[in-house]
Amino acid sequence: MSIFVGYPRATQASHKVEKPYFRDPLFAVLWIVHLVIVVSCALFLRPSTVDAEKKDDDDGYIETALLSLAVLIVPLGAALIAVCMVFLFMSAYSQQVIRMAFFSPTIASIATCMIATYNMGRSALPLWYATTGVAAFSACMYFWVRRYVPFAASTLKVSLQALRDNKGLIGMAMLTSTLVFVWFTVWAVASLGIYQYRQRHPRPPQVRWMPCEHNPKKQCSETVTNYEPFYITAFLLLSLYWTSQVLSNILHTATVGTVASWWTSKTKNQRVLREALYRACTTSLGSICLGSLVVAIVSTLETIVSTASNTQKKMEEKAEEVQRRERGQRPRRQHSGAANAIVKQLLQWLRKISEYINSWAFVYVGLYGDTYWTAGKKVSSSLFSKTGRLTFVSDRLVYRVLGLMKVAIALLSGALLVVTQVAFDWTTSSDMNSSTWRGIIFSSGVVFGYWMSSVSLSVLESISRTVIVCFLENSDALQSSHPALHKELQHGWSTAYPNAWKSFKQKTL
Repeated sequence: MSIFVGYPRATQASHKVEKPYFRDPLFAVLWIVHLVIVVSCALFLRPSTVDAEKKDDDDGYIETALLSLAVLIVPLGAALIAVCMVFLFMSAYSQQVIRMAFFSPTIASIATCMIATYNMGRSALPLWYATTGVAAFSACMYFWVRRYVPFAASTLKVSLQALRDNKGLIGMAMLTSTLVFVWFTVWAVASLGIYQYRQRHPRPPQVRWMPCEHNPKKQCSETVTNYEPFYITAFLLLSLYWTSQVLSNILHTATVGTVASWWTSKTKNQRVLREALYRACTTSLGSICLGSLVVAIVSTLETIVSTASNTQKKMEEKAEEVQRRERGQRPRRQHSGAANAIVKQLLQWLRKISEYINSWAFVYVGLYGDTYWTAGKKVSSSLFSKTGRLTFVSDRLVYRVLGLMKVAIALLSGALLVVTQVAFDWTTSSDMNSSTWRGIIFSSGVVFGYWMSSVSLSVLESISRTVIVCFLENSDALQSSHPALHKELQHGWSTAYPNAWKSFKQKTL
């Protein structure tokens, strides 16, 4: 089976080149129209601002600009060094890193218990019981998945090599993160502009007639304020989640196309990334918008239910306080928020499931240019039915490692920034002591390191899923282009499923 990595393609029967066509174009049009609406609101309904006082000293501006530039560049440099160090470590010790991911919670719990015992004495004994439970659970989990570790480790190693050969993916990921931040800024300006416009042009209050409290036979009037229409809030929430998902999934789909080209090619092609990004932004944009809309709708409902639950809880607490002060008695607590909590939890599970299915469906969108529903069917009928739990467990192992590496990169970035501060003797002009100043520097390094690691490792997660699908769909292509890496994956698969590997090879031949 050949992997389809670009447009156009030729059919096996006629060998005629098919013209590229747009998949799910309606949803791409809807997304673009909604984007134009939000941007127009940000431009024409932008909130009023107060003019700042002008400063006469231009040198102050230059000094502030240089300081801001240093504050941005130095933490980013430390974070980039931390990312490179962790990537090299993961590439050399992939299996050890996966094992470390299982026992790192136990190590962290033991360290916490030791600190608590030093400060609290015997009062920290319950923490040791909890640590014992964490250690037992981690050991059981590792015992259950230990057979899958070689395949997950080989997948991680091949993914790191693919990322090294296509370094432009990290730059594209950083650009995507910047676009998400810009989109959030535009969305916030549009939302605030709509709010101020509604404040300047409020809806007229309504007069509602109802039976009087003292004499039910008579009708009394009550003025009711018309609040913001619900559909405006729902539209703004949907817009925020939808566009954020679209931008992230464009990156994911473009990464898939780039890795698929690398999978089948022996030589490096600098145009591969640009072509994959072009396909994700044109012919596959409709499928990306449709899949992103599914997650955005669930996220919007989850936010609405969560907000309604919190509001209802505050109103009930306020009513209880009023009854307590007026009657001097303890009111009976209501449990009307239980249904909201259940619905919120169900929506949260639904969102996570839809996000996980999307992450695999967009792999098929990037490989073959399928529509969203066709790709979703392939995930269930072709991917998981062919490999069983191997794909899921291997993917979760890689995900667990990447989560640990995010924390490691963040802490290492903060430590490197503190070392730089000590080496160059950075001081502050305020009366802040040195410990507080170093704490601020370490925290800023952790924040930038976590952001950098999230960007880089999100690309690595997309690559790992692409590697799994490509190995199942066309493992011979990797054997021709990168034989050493194919040997790594073959060894991992045969270790996890010795008998399944033989039958799988017979089916593909």
